[in-house]
Amino acid sequence: MTRLSRVLFGAYVGGVVWLGVLVLGLVLYDAYEAAVGTGLAVLLLAVAALREALAAEDRVVHADTARRLSALESAVAVRHLQERQRAERLITDACCLPAAVSGGTQHEYPCCRDS
Repeated sequence: MTRLSRVLFGAYVGGVVWLGVLVLGLVLYDAYEAAVGTGLAVLLLAVAALREALAAEDRVVHADTARRLSALESAVAVRHLQERQRAERLITDACCLPAAVSGGTQHEYPCCRDS
């Protein structure tokens, strides 16, 4: 081989190697972009799933709180009714005291219960 053919062959091999490195670099860069894009998509899906899970937990807590509040309101209403009935009985009993003390009959006092 002459010197010129060796130089041309070296330039050819060098060009092929350089072109191969360039193609490999582009493939790797494309793979890197795809991996980053996929990773970003997976991360966004994970964030969306986490937000949905938190929203579901919030709905459960809200429903439980509403149920407990309803039970508490019901208990307070029952307690209020019991206290009101007790107060009415005390008022009725106090109204009948003059009849019991004076020896009168319960019919003289209209608020008295018939025993």
